[in-house]
Amino acid sequence: MVSFAAVADDELTSIQWIKRAYGRAYLNEGAMGFALNRAYGMPAAMAESSMAAPQLIPQELNRYRWGTLLRRSLTLIGMNRTWEKNVTYFEQQFPQIDAWVDAFWARDLSDLGEQALWTEANGVWYERLMEYITYHANVTSMATTAYGRVEGLVERATGDKLVTQTLTSGLNDVIAAEIVPSLWQMAQTLRELGLASQVVDADPSVVLADWRQNPLAQPFLDQLEQFLQRHGHRCMSEAEYRYPRWREAPEQVLSSIVTYLQMDAVQVDPVAQAAAQHFQRADATEMVAAQLDFVRRPFFRSSLRRLHRLLRLRDNGQHFLVKLLLPSRVLYAELARRWTEKRWLQTADDFFFLLVPEIEQVLSAGAPGSLDLIQVAAARRRAHDYWFTQPFPEVMDAREQPVNLASEANDDPNVLTGIPASQGEVTGIARVVHTPQGTTQLQPGEILVTRATDPGWTPVFSVIGGLVLEVGGQLSHGAIVAREYGLPAVVNVAGATQKITDGQTIRVDGHRGRVALQAGEKEKGRNET
Repeated sequence: MVSFAAVADDELTSIQWIKRAYGRAYLNEGAMGFALNRAYGMPAAMAESSMAAPQLIPQELNRYRWGTLLRRSLTLIGMNRTWEKNVTYFEQQFPQIDAWVDAFWARDLSDLGEQALWTEANGVWYERLMEYITYHANVTSMATTAYGRVEGLVERATGDKLVTQTLTSGLNDVIAAEIVPSLWQMAQTLRELGLASQVVDADPSVVLADWRQNPLAQPFLDQLEQFLQRHGHRCMSEAEYRYPRWREAPEQVLSSIVTYLQMDAVQVDPVAQAAAQHFQRADATEMVAAQLDFVRRPFFRSSLRRLHRLLRLRDNGQHFLVKLLLPSRVLYAELARRWTEKRWLQTADDFFFLLVPEIEQVLSAGAPGSLDLIQVAAARRRAHDYWFTQPFPEVMDAREQPVNLASEANDDPNVLTGIPASQGEVTGIARVVHTPQGTTQLQPGEILVTRATDPGWTPVFSVIGGLVLEVGGQLSHGAIVAREYGLPAVVNVAGATQKITDGQTIRVDGHRGRVALQAGEKEKGRNET
């Protein structure tokens, strides 16, 4: 994928790239394919791994325009060099981001006025975030291109491009991959200390408060503190400022540990899981290489090494981008707390339903005045809750009409189709989860069905038996982590959370990208969120 900023073309500058519908934001994928082909002469299929509906791109856009490509060659070469420099610089900046956030966390915010809180959040931290998002976007684009290159080599060698999934699993030095082993080890510590029974079926906040007064729990608390220093800026749905991070609410971490305590100690061994994935990746690499001639074999190995580096940097880069969100989240939360104490808001969470101009108006005036913040927030919360539960199309056409991709793929209403993300098949109970809080209902071996996941969801992946997501592609978080744990997974399943009933038995085919809904009595749903 490439940037179109360097191309001055009326056809491109007049494009509407984002449109709001059904309470959501839709990306103009057709325009992305059009622009890639018309601006640079490359086939739109090069962006296929990042698209929800690549099959809708007209065939005329899936061919090279050699004249255009030749004219843009110097632009592309310059762009690639810039991106390579940005990627290197981004990685070099990781220690600086750590230092900035650690220094922020040690500060006392009580002396900051409300305007100062807002200014720092939207000035210092937002500007830093926007700078590094650009670098991360470069990494993502390069990783997408690299994945397509390796996928093409694999398909020509084996006839099955899905082998690429195995070739990209079990990577070393991925920071997010540390989360599950750390949680698992803390669970073993609680067992060794004889404290495991105290946390199961108990309020984790109360338990943590009690343990902080109990010297016996100190070894566990030390491990927890180390975990929070490394991963405390994460949480589920971490792109939304309204959700407290693990460092702000460590009881969330303890809730994740409870799941491991409810299982046999040997039932989930993340070290063994990681080792198995490493072996599978190594075997798949040698299998593909053996089917290539001596000319293409070195190119395959170098392309795979480059892809591994970019995937690793993409995931680690997200770790640090989310870390840059922590200070803004804390500053907003402090402002929300103060406004709640003044009774301008009913709850601190109301703050996150206000618009920036409204917040700035209150800050400028020193009071809400005629603006009823409680009523404004309540109305938007109702709208949010409404759209959250409404069915919506995964894809719309140019006339804003829903496109039913599932019906185009098959005529069986009991079979949902999507993108195969992680190979294997599994039959089990579907647990439909709409919010992060719903993950507490998951039982070992159940199949998680949800809208999308981010790294804050990682702890549940070592517990579930399979994964179905409404959105995502081969390089989405859910797809990558599912491959790490060897979980059958299908992503980009339109309307999955609406068409699959909580407690229903389903079969996930991660190779063909299908989810079969089995008839018969459903287990009573436990998920109330």
